[in-house]
Order: sequence, then structure tokens, then C-alpha cells
Amino acid sequence: MGAKWRQFKWLLWKNFILQWRRPIGSGFELLTPVVLTFLLVIARVGLENTFDRDVCFVQYAPTNFSSDDTLLDNLPSFPKMPSEITWPTAFPFNQPSQKPDISPGEMFCNLTHECGSLAWYPQTELTLRIMREVSISMQVPLAQVQFESEEDMAKVVSEDIDTYYGAVVFDFPANDTVLPLHTPYKIRLSSELLFFGTWATTLTYPYYTLNIPVEYHSYDERFMELQFALDHTFIMFQSEAYNSSHLMNGIRREVQRFPYPEWRIETFIVTMRFLMTIILVLALIYSAASIVKELVIEKESRLKESMKMMGLSNWLHWTAWFVKCFLFLMISGFAMSILIKAGQVFRHSDFLCIFIFLMLWIIAGIMWNFAISVFFSKAKIAMVSAVVLWYLNYVVTEFILIDYYNITTSQKVAACLLQNTCLGMAIQTISRLESLNVGMTWETLTTSPAQGYDVPVLMTWIMFVVDSIIYGLIAWYVEAVFPGEYGIARPYYFPFTKSYWMGPSENDVKPNTKYNDDDEV
Repeated sequence: MGAKWRQFKWLLWKNFILQWRRPIGSGFELLTPVVLTFLLVIARVGLENTFDRDVCFVQYAPTNFSSDDTLLDNLPSFPKMPSEITWPTAFPFNQPSQKPDISPGEMFCNLTHECGSLAWYPQTELTLRIMREVSISMQVPLAQVQFESEEDMAKVVSEDIDTYYGAVVFDFPANDTVLPLHTPYKIRLSSELLFFGTWATTLTYPYYTLNIPVEYHSYDERFMELQFALDHTFIMFQSEAYNSSHLMNGIRREVQRFPYPEWRIETFIVTMRFLMTIILVLALIYSAASIVKELVIEKESRLKESMKMMGLSNWLHWTAWFVKCFLFLMISGFAMSILIKAGQVFRHSDFLCIFIFLMLWIIAGIMWNFAISVFFSKAKIAMVSAVVLWYLNYVVTEFILIDYYNITTSQKVAACLLQNTCLGMAIQTISRLESLNVGMTWETLTTSPAQGYDVPVLMTWIMFVVDSIIYGLIAWYVEAVFPGEYGIARPYYFPFTKSYWMGPSENDVKPNTKYNDDDEV
């Protein structure tokens, strides 16, 4: 054991001497992560002084939807209201002579709705009566098109937003002639109405919300207007059955903002989700190239094989390189942790959690570089490839974040097998925790901050460890089977041989019987 310890010390000393002999490169490795992290601090301070502000909630009385109501238009950060709608008196459907005989072709529209029409399915006598009342209420004409199925109608309506105002699907039996008490229906609207291009109807809350009053709305995108008209019509139908139609007179829609305490708008939190990951990846890209280059130089110059011939164990060689890289990079890692916390990049996160988070990522990055190095025998090619592969390791994050909320948990965990992608998903979760004013703490490591954030911070920590183990196994196996030009290759099944783990036995050593002592050579 003493001999192994001496070998380890000499190897570690050798690795640090090599690092010391290139002062410019070493200084660049140490300062680049610190400088780039300091840019995050500058961004935090700059955005905070320019855009961030304290906001007080302004309450107002319940207000009816009306285009003449200027109060709503003057409210800060609140959506614009739809146009005025005049609700008709309930029609007694048990007296056909009193119900206006208005055909779909005679319906009119105003400029607000741009003459779009309402489609519905199935088209029966009962649903036609319902849609006529909805059409009168909303002042929107009915579509004069027969649809074969719900899917056919949805496809046509979604592709022609100018022709169709929207569509309604009734889920009660098509042969019903009387409106049931329970009346399920669906409203189908084009996704072109929304800024993000999709209706997230399966979500209880928006994908990403800050710690401010929610301003996500659907009432100015035709949905609430159509929903209210349908519900109003259903109630009219049912009220006729109980002779209570007079109760429907004068009903109107009103909106009142829900009370909320004083809050602070922080622009940086949204920016950090996309900015911080790429900055951290670029912070260590030069170190990644240096590690791979130094490892391949030892192989290319036969230095490693020479040391192995003098009795150096392979595991001792890799351990010395890991300790050197870890100690060297953690100097920058510790400085980055201080800047992130003191500079309030992660304002609400715990310092120790930040330090452990960066440490696990750095360890996984070192092991990634070890795994990359065993595939090359030329140092220059290895260095260029290391830079490209390090960045490609991150690029996957961009594709995941585009459709983050629709990707399954297993797919996100599988993507975490790339340590830079895992870094991106961790920062996505941490930024969400920061927006809730809780940050990454020991209490929130296992917390899912919102719907769709199903990879908590602790899971990313575990995946960093898993990544490190996998990368280490790849380096160990590939180097043994493909040692390069000057090494001795082992068979591909060597991990399953007894001799590799226990050493050769006496039966494995066969004496040379081709010559004996009396033979002349």
C-alpha cells in the first residue's frame, strides 16, 4: 500500500507540474468561468436597475364587459376586454309563435367578429335550436356547412380562422329532443388565436408563472364569450321547463381582479432560464479541451505505456488525473458559487446547495472528458473534437426546452444522461423555484415547483452521479479493448474473465517446452 501511495503522489505532482508549465492556459482556465459568471451578476444588476420594480395591486369594482368602459383599458398590466354584448330576453320555447324564425342565412355579424361563423356538431333539431339562440346572443352567424364528424369539423375550423369564429361539440345523444339536465359540450377554437400557438386545456395553471398575479386569460380569445352564451342558453332552456324564465332577465358578465399583495417584477428570472446554461457550458469548454488534449498527449507520446511497464497501475493513473482536474476546477467552482450567491443570481437559494450542484456537474464533466479521450490517439484532433462534443452535449437542451412540457418524465431523465443537458434542466427547475421566492434549498430539492416540472433538483443531482459512473465505465472498457497503437488490447469479454479480477493462476502459466537446457540455440 505504501508503494501505491508513493506512486499516486508522484503522479499527482507530475500532473500539477504540467499544469504549472503552461501559466497562460492555466490562468485562462481559472479566470474564464469566474469572468463569465460575473457577467451573470452584471446582467442581474443591470436588469434589476432598469426593468425590475415594485408593484402594488390596484383594486377596482366589478365591471361589466363593455367597449365603452374605459376603466378596464386604463388598468395597468391587465388584458383588454371584448366588445359589448347585449343579451336578449329569454324566449319561451313552449310557445313557437313567440320564437323568432331566423334562419342561419339571415343571421348578421358585426365588425368585431369579422363575420366569422359558428360551426357545431352533431347537427340535429335540438342542437340547431341551441345554436340559434347562441347566434342571436353573440351576433355571430351560423355556418351553413354539414360536417361528417367532430374531427372533420375541427380540422376545417382550425385551418380557416377568418371563416369560422369557433365550433361547438355537443356530447349528449344525437337523438335527444329535450335538453338533458347534464349537458356536456366542448368548445373548439383555432390555435392561431393564441400567442404560443396551442390551447393547453389539460393544465390547471399556466406553464410558467412568476410570483405575481396571474394574467393568463382566455376571455378575450373568444372562449369565455362563447362559453357564457352557451351556458346562458342552456339555463334559458331549463328555466322554461320550470316556468322561471323571468329570472334570466338582466344577467350580465362581470370581471373583478382577485386581490394580491405587493410584488416585485424580476425580468432576470425569465432571462436566466436560457442565459445561464449556455454561459456555464462555455465557462468550462476550454478546460474540457485541455483535459482531453493532455490525456491523449500521454498516449501519443507513449508516456503512459512506459509508466505501466514500470509497474504503474491503470486505476492509479486515472485516479491521479481525476484528483488533479477536480482540485483545479473546483477553485473556479468555489468562486462561481460565491458570485452566484453574493451577486444574487440565485437570490433565494442556499449557498451549500449551489456549491454541491456545481461540484456534481464539474465531476460529471471531468468524467465525460475522460470518456472522450479514450477514443482518440492524436492530441490535436482530440482537442477539437472535445470542444465540438462538449457543445453538442448542451445543444440537446435547446430542443428539450422548446417542447419541455409535452416531454414525458422518462424522456427528460434519459436526456439527463448528457451532463450539460442535465445542467440545463436543473437550471430550468431552479429558475422556477426562484420565481416562487423559495430557490434551491434543502427543503425544495424534491419539490416540483409547478405542473410540468417533473424533474426536481435532487433528480438532476442523482443523474450527475449516474453520468459520472457511466462515463467512467465507458473510459475503462474502451481503453482496455482499444488501447491505441502502443497498448495491448484485451478481449471484448474481459470483464467476465476470472483472470482480470483475480490475476492469472498457476494453470494459466504454461511452461515453454519447445527448448530444453541441452538444446543448442
